[in-house]
Amino acid sequence: MILLISLALFGIQNAIAKEGISLEQEVKEYDQIFSKIANKRIGVDVKNINEISNPFVVQSSEQNSSDLKIPVQEPEYSLEAIVDRKVKINGQWYWINETIESFKITKITQKSVILANEIEQKELFIKTQDRSNIEILSK
Repeated sequence: MILLISLALFGIQNAIAKEGISLEQEVKEYDQIFSKIANKRIGVDVKNINEISNPFVVQSSEQNSSDLKIPVQEPEYSLEAIVDRKVKINGQWYWINETIESFKITKITQKSVILANEIEQKELFIKTQDRSNIEILSK
């Protein structure tokens, strides 16, 4: 402890010499600071501590499960066209193995497209207004 104080005073002495303050004045200031620290401090009475309400919010498991359910809106994918090895989904043209958000186009057939990610797989079909599949036959 004494070594730390002497090192601190040595550093202070060098800094003071630059600022023009005498070492004695600086030591007196630090003595005043140390005497204030040495005074016994009075904390909060135990009675007051017991009257303080808990600042933390406690949630039961029922509240956690119902209140924290945030509906996740999954994006809708609309297959608009299949031409050769390209597909048009939501107005954009894609090739096989390209990604749409978190899904990868894994398979393109004549009637559908398969989108897959690590969790799920979706198959998209071309739909008309009456929700039936469209077939185009060529000669």
